[in-house]
Amino acid sequence: MKNKINLLYMIQSLNNGGAETLAIRLAQNLDPTRFTPVVCSLCDEGPLRGILESTHIPHITLGKKEGKDMGLPFRIRKVLASHRIDLVHTHNQGPLLYTRLATLGGYRSVKLIHTEHINMAKEYSYAGRHRFLNRFLFKGIHGFVSIAAHLNQGFEQQIKSSGAMFTTINNSVSVPEPERVSPGILHRELGIDPTWSIVGNVSALRRQKDHTTLIKAMRLVVDQRPDTILAIAGDGELKTALHELTRDLGLTNHVRFLGYRSDVDHLLAQFDIFVLSSLYEGLPLCILEAMAAARPVVATDAEGTNAVVHHGKTGLLVPLKDPENLAAALLGMLQNKTAARKMGAAARKLIRDEYNMETMIQQYETFYQQVLLRH
Repeated sequence: MKNKINLLYMIQSLNNGGAETLAIRLAQNLDPTRFTPVVCSLCDEGPLRGILESTHIPHITLGKKEGKDMGLPFRIRKVLASHRIDLVHTHNQGPLLYTRLATLGGYRSVKLIHTEHINMAKEYSYAGRHRFLNRFLFKGIHGFVSIAAHLNQGFEQQIKSSGAMFTTINNSVSVPEPERVSPGILHRELGIDPTWSIVGNVSALRRQKDHTTLIKAMRLVVDQRPDTILAIAGDGELKTALHELTRDLGLTNHVRFLGYRSDVDHLLAQFDIFVLSSLYEGLPLCILEAMAAARPVVATDAEGTNAVVHHGKTGLLVPLKDPENLAAALLGMLQNKTAARKMGAAARKLIRDEYNMETMIQQYETFYQQVLLRH
């Protein structure tokens, strides 16, 4: 094997999703003496463009057209050739499909590693079609990375039967020293009294995250604690509908939509509680980041989330689609700040011990080299 490996990360877009964020963090943190990373997105626009432009990592956007774009495989081939790529790591179905087409016939002997970040049977209503598609896609990959053990079922046997290597590498985050911010900065931004409590959420405004249940729960919280506000950082296709729900419930002064934010660490340091109301997850980076910041967490008992939020120890778990129980858990945290601080400290310790970035990077580097050596 040559000294340095030319590695291409294929992502769907430059929007701030978990798959895209992970790929960029990997590219930023790989050992530069062993790997030369390139990031390539199918679609051009998105807030992550600024992050890529501020780094020295080469990045390409392919300008995907609406719907199926059968010119993409040819554009991907040009990227593979111009950067002399040895290994491609695709994230989620779209990038895998187009890269698989680009590498048909063993083009340039490029090796392909793939990661799914979500339970596809829950994400797609046409899971039967995806099982058929997977048989085609998985035959062309050389390695598969699962980001959480609960996602392995249904994938592991398919992957191993195709002759590909299989591994589980948990999503992980860096655990810096807690950020020290001057009190009241976010309060002033939101235009609220500095004594108010801030419940924070960082997630895309899409069905999976179930902000509807969260906003309904806030109606119940505010009825008892009118000195509480919910700050939601994120954007997405449900933005208009969620704004309308907020208005209809009379919560305009108690639910604020911050849009996409690049200063998530800064926000987390100012949240009193972090909340996530998802219906399902892979292994959510937003939860890991909140726990690394020692924020007490209230979350739904969804697969992926419940792998790291241990009820009563590192946070509180409530049933899915249950505004009443979600509100009760939030009120309990707000009323018992000593218990909340203890859970936040335990959460930070768990992330530092078991979900730290340095270990994850080493595991990926090892797997990349194992795939190249075996195939």
